[in-house]
Amino acid sequence: MVYEREALGLTYQSIGTNLHVDPSTVHRTVEIFLNTGTVDKKMYNVDNLPRKLNDIMQLIILQLVLDRPGILLREIQAEVKEVAGMDLAESTICQFLHTQNFSRQKMRITATQRDEALRALFASELSIYNADMFIFLDETGTDRRDAMRRYAYSFRGRPAVAQKLLVRGQHLSAIAIMSTVGVLDCQIVDCAVDGDIMYEFVQNRLLPHLMPFDGANPHSIVILDNASVHHVDGIADMI
Repeated sequence: MVYEREALGLTYQSIGTNLHVDPSTVHRTVEIFLNTGTVDKKMYNVDNLPRKLNDIMQLIILQLVLDRPGILLREIQAEVKEVAGMDLAESTICQFLHTQNFSRQKMRITATQRDEALRALFASELSIYNADMFIFLDETGTDRRDAMRRYAYSFRGRPAVAQKLLVRGQHLSAIAIMSTVGVLDCQIVDCAVDGDIMYEFVQNRLLPHLMPFDGANPHSIVILDNASVHHVDGIADMI
């Protein structure tokens, strides 16, 4: 980058095209070389933090990040200004968090209502039933859009873009019931599953496989998820 800019006099755009990088990356790299004589990235440590980021400011920022992991830099900036009356640049906050080994990554969400005791109680209640007593019912659907590939290779710094004719095409749905012996029945329809289709499937395909519940009969307990089509009037009464 430095050679093509300083020796050949090419524009940042031309250099970016030649090396398959963004022109802003070229500009930033050349500026680093002109200011430091090298293209190594600047290393940060606690000793060279801005002086106005004193111990109190550092504690405030750390407390915000620990209490609210999903907080944004601009939100930290606003909180610090409100609490301490000091304006901090987002880059200063980011630099400090970097020195404390914090990195921004995809956050995993867990439900606060999870309760290990209730989970253990549920498992113990299920343990009195045999596996062959359960019938599982569910549905799924697809169209041509689901066949599109979601990942692709591209030069670093360049987004992977593909030109495709976006057509939804025919929508196919499948409803199936299965147990420990395998798939008991399946129905494929060329539309999304609605309440009427689900009601008909339960009445004509599920009920013939069900046996009265007496604590021992196989195929006597139906397992469904919380989909809206499973709440259609009459389905629960039939089962």
